[in-house]
Amino acid sequence: MAGNVELVVGLIAPIGTNLERVSREISDFLEGAGYGVRLVRISDWFDISTDERRSLGGLKLFERLMNEGDELRRATQRKDVLAAVAVGQIMKARLNAEGRMAVIVRQFKTPEEIVSMQRIYGNRFLAVSCFSRRRCRVDELSRQLADQVSSIQSHQFRGDAESLIKRDEFDSLDEWGQNVRKAFPLSDIFVDVDSHQSFPNSLQRAMEIVFSHPFHTPTRDEFGMNQAEAAALRSSALGRQVGAVITTLGGDIISVGTNEVPRANGGLYWEGDSPDNRDFTLGRDSNDRFKEKLLGEILQKLQTATWLRDDLNRAELATLIDKLIYDNDSVLTGAHVENIIEFGRCVHAEMAAIVDAARRGVSVDGSVLYTTTFPCHECARHIVAAGIRRVVYRVPYPKSLVRELYPDSIDVDGDLDENTHVTFQPFVGIAPRRFRQ
Repeated sequence: MAGNVELVVGLIAPIGTNLERVSREISDFLEGAGYGVRLVRISDWFDISTDERRSLGGLKLFERLMNEGDELRRATQRKDVLAAVAVGQIMKARLNAEGRMAVIVRQFKTPEEIVSMQRIYGNRFLAVSCFSRRRCRVDELSRQLADQVSSIQSHQFRGDAESLIKRDEFDSLDEWGQNVRKAFPLSDIFVDVDSHQSFPNSLQRAMEIVFSHPFHTPTRDEFGMNQAEAAALRSSALGRQVGAVITTLGGDIISVGTNEVPRANGGLYWEGDSPDNRDFTLGRDSNDRFKEKLLGEILQKLQTATWLRDDLNRAELATLIDKLIYDNDSVLTGAHVENIIEFGRCVHAEMAAIVDAARRGVSVDGSVLYTTTFPCHECARHIVAAGIRRVVYRVPYPKSLVRELYPDSIDVDGDLDENTHVTFQPFVGIAPRRFRQ
């Protein structure tokens, strides 16, 4: 790394996360390790004067900053453009630096920004994803909005906070919008900001591991997630590759699964099997093919009943299907019909792990399941029925309808009784790849 910059720490978080606390804890650790610490806020780069920021205040200021980021990405046709902005601000911070310097960057919002920073700074870029429950983010953001207008009635700003959080969650539907959901799993460290008692110690431990502490070994969750990541490597699925591992509460491995096509007589296809009938050998994703057939059937019936405009009634079905499914500006973009998943040939990783245990006669009752991706709603019901008590995931899965379908048995937000609900928790700890470095 050029100059005196020794370490760049990039924070990733959904809006409303208490990043002041995270920045302070990281800064204290780095100063204790002999670094001079600078804080860089990407939002400070936007051409909004102090007076204008003060006059906008609250909701309008947050919306203005979001719009500025979206417009800059659109104008430059680069989803990583704010990484370049961050690099420029880091260079300015470097000018007056003496000795070793660390920079904390607040904050990154797209996966492309993270990839660019990793490419520029290599192992000296440390991405930290900060998890905070939705209710906590609403509380924190309401307080921030109230503070900006010197109000003590933070409850009056909950509606604005909800509006901003909703925008933050769904801005990824805009091609040039922010996408925290996809940026989040690319981190080196994952912390739970809401855990007031354990947060400082867990973050310090994570930083010590980055600084090559000789005696910190993986926790049960870190070990389980590492095994799940390894299991995902076996998958040749045409979409995402997912791995899952089921362990006892003590961390002993019960079974392993990956998303792959099932093989007659039990199990899944392996590399080198003959015949090899995995999806890639067939050249097409069966789920996509059946989705096209379903849509074609509906369009054909609408054409027959002359429910469509004249030009659409005369159009070829194949042309209409392509426009509806594959065009970037399709009217179906973001519709749930695009998220149909039940026609895939692959056994999902979580189900593969459950079935593997059942085939060998091993109980998974009261166990923990680690998965690289949040379970879909189809796997979720089997997880509940199998008696698995806790699920730990790393990558969110927006297609999953777990929250909507199983509020009686699954707790996604950490608000319910763990004795009456299966808890689905985001992974907290060191990413597997950082332990191997």
